[in-house]
Amino acid sequence: MVWLKRIALAVVLLVVVLLVVGLFLPRNAQVERSLFIQAPPAVVYTEVSDFNRFNAWSPWYGEDPQARYTVSGQPGQAGHQLRWQSAKPEVGNGAMTLVEANPPGYVGIKLDFGPQGQADSYFRIRPVNGGSNVTWGFQVDFGNDVIGRYVGLMLGTMVGNQYQKGLENLKKVITQEEKRVPDDNG
Repeated sequence: MVWLKRIALAVVLLVVVLLVVGLFLPRNAQVERSLFIQAPPAVVYTEVSDFNRFNAWSPWYGEDPQARYTVSGQPGQAGHQLRWQSAKPEVGNGAMTLVEANPPGYVGIKLDFGPQGQADSYFRIRPVNGGSNVTWGFQVDFGNDVIGRYVGLMLGTMVGNQYQKGLENLKKVITQEEKRVPDDNG
């Protein structure tokens, strides 16, 4: 019976320690990934600000072929929105809404993951050496959510790897489209 009390006390102490440590973890997390794309900023901006095109390069699109997507609003304008519904928990349900559009250099997006919370995403597009340096970023404020703060420690790997894959897909899509567009001389 004494050993049972000791185990219970150890579990309670462990939970208390994890909660206290969690309160001292950062409440905000940010992840960014960047990639050079050999295309003008206006071309990149057009692609990332049009949610009708998102699934052409999204790192998540193939995770559930049965997912349903609905796009509304004007591409490149505040209020443009992509909603998704999936029975797979790793995809879930949610929406992304364009909240700020400054062509050709910035697209701000509000992400809504339903019960899992909200976050912000953005694209910064800078002209570099005849092409564009594209940064895809993610920011979240966990507030007093201690579990979220622990998740924040892993976002660099979880979200970062997906964003890098998405940027590489974006580069392929844009590069292929740029090759199909005839130049003025031909």
